[in-house]
Amino acid sequence: MRVLISIGLALMSAFTWADVSFDNAFIRAMPPGQPNTAAYFTIVNHSNAPLVLTSALSDVAATVEYHQHLKKEGGVMAMRKVETITVPSHGSFDFKPGGYHVMFMGLTSTLKGGDTVTLILKDQNNQTYPVSLVAKAPGELPQQDHHEHHHHHHHQE
Repeated sequence: MRVLISIGLALMSAFTWADVSFDNAFIRAMPPGQPNTAAYFTIVNHSNAPLVLTSALSDVAATVEYHQHLKKEGGVMAMRKVETITVPSHGSFDFKPGGYHVMFMGLTSTLKGGDTVTLILKDQNNQTYPVSLVAKAPGELPQQDHHEHHHHHHHQE
């Protein structure tokens, strides 16, 4: 069994691409004049080491940062910049509405529904991961997230 594993690892390390994949990657399309927007996706780490994302950039924004939504006392939502995002080995990390997200600040062009934007993620080893994001207009955004949470609580009797 050990022999098979080591061959598999040798093959994996040749393709750094095989180590990381992205699901449901999209960016929020904004009306003209809006300087900021946010991107959401699930990043899956198939490697044997944690992936630590340290920065991000895109040619459509002056600054790209990792942010987290926090619920403060009184139910007030606050946003805070996060320096690094750690994706556990053989695990995944969700950037989703109401949670962590990738903030695009100082947009250099207006994003319309259907546009494609490239986001470059950088890890602790300066390895880069391009993510292709599809711009979605507000009407096309997944709204289920918020409703699902409420349903789960009602069933616990």
